[in-house]
Amino acid sequence: MFFSPFSLSLSVVRKMVGPCRRYPISLFLLLTVAALTLATSCSRKKEGSSSDLTQNTEILPLDPPRRSYWPTNDWRSTTPKQVGMSKEGISSLDQYLFQTTGTEEERKGIRTDGVVVIKNGYIVYERYSRDFTKDSLHNTWSVSKSVCSTLVGIAEKEGLLNIDDKAYRYFPSLNAPEKKAMKIRHILNMSSGIVWGESYETSPLKSDVIAMLYTRGRKDMAMFTAKSKMRALPGTYVYYSSGDTNLLSAILRSAVEKNAKENEKEPSTEWENYPWNKLFDIIGIKNATWERDSSGNFVASSYLYLTPRDLAKLGFLYLNNGQWKGKEILTPDWIQFTRTPAPAYQRTPHYKGIEEDNMTAHWYVNTGVPSADIPPTWKNASSDVFAALGHWGQSMFVIPSLDMIVVRFADDRDGSFSRDRFLELLQKAIEEN
Repeated sequence: MFFSPFSLSLSVVRKMVGPCRRYPISLFLLLTVAALTLATSCSRKKEGSSSDLTQNTEILPLDPPRRSYWPTNDWRSTTPKQVGMSKEGISSLDQYLFQTTGTEEERKGIRTDGVVVIKNGYIVYERYSRDFTKDSLHNTWSVSKSVCSTLVGIAEKEGLLNIDDKAYRYFPSLNAPEKKAMKIRHILNMSSGIVWGESYETSPLKSDVIAMLYTRGRKDMAMFTAKSKMRALPGTYVYYSSGDTNLLSAILRSAVEKNAKENEKEPSTEWENYPWNKLFDIIGIKNATWERDSSGNFVASSYLYLTPRDLAKLGFLYLNNGQWKGKEILTPDWIQFTRTPAPAYQRTPHYKGIEEDNMTAHWYVNTGVPSADIPPTWKNASSDVFAALGHWGQSMFVIPSLDMIVVRFADDRDGSFSRDRFLELLQKAIEEN
């Protein structure tokens, strides 16, 4: 299904509206040369390498178990006890998730719209509220970004692009002196270097994302982003940007349409159907709506609508190292790339909030980035957790060590919900058994 940005987006808005020591000059010069040499050698490490990013936190390749079935048609269910989870632990989780405070108009408390917990490939807990059901589409907000990243991974596997290609080759508006060095990899790692302000409620009049989604940038969101100034060299500054994602959408479109022309297919049709043909239909996502802007690009930053059960299938694809029913959809290298913090963390000057997330390739991890003094995001969760996250509480957590996927859709407004507490309760539901 396709809609204009106003058909659903604006309806959503209306609803949610020491002292120095002295050294001899020769020693000073020697120390200076040594420092510059070390800095140069560090900067020449292969881009995208994870060796220095996590220091002692090793990102092990996934080794999923053999599956008894695949949920292409639908998920099967079982009892918590059958998969080593306690009834009492699930009850504590339920009590935490569904504790709305005050009236609907006040929008206070933990406002869970739907949640599904899948362990060992089986649903063990599922509940909905506020008129949502298991079949209700829900805006995933920035979880859309992780789906866009997945499609780029598929396109690279098919040879449509290479993430080390220069971005301007696919989006000519980036062919400017200060942007020409930008790679697709940089955009995936939220390190394009483009100036961006990602704020909604706190400073809407100065927000680039508000301008892009709803006002002067809404007709062509990628072009709006591409025209923005640079704050840093590509690949040297990590900063969350919905603009980067919509650039990525336009780049993906260019690659898909170029391939269609080469194979004598209708470019626009190939692009419109690409998410369905290459991903959704394969893993059994039956009901999805993804809005496009007036230029025809998917609004990959914000406007993919899914059910919790269908989103969990994407998590299952990642949990199984990119495999689905014996077919490789994503390469193991792509899964590893998804689970590795953005290399630019090492070169990004500290700013307020940088330590709040461990961003990768449009996903999040819990490894921390010790070399940049950035701690793991969720102290009560294992280091192998990775996640797709969105505004107002949308989330999908993939936990390989527990063989678990958790999807939660919500309408959180006042900061009551804690992802760390949520993950802690999931862990305790297993430990208590």
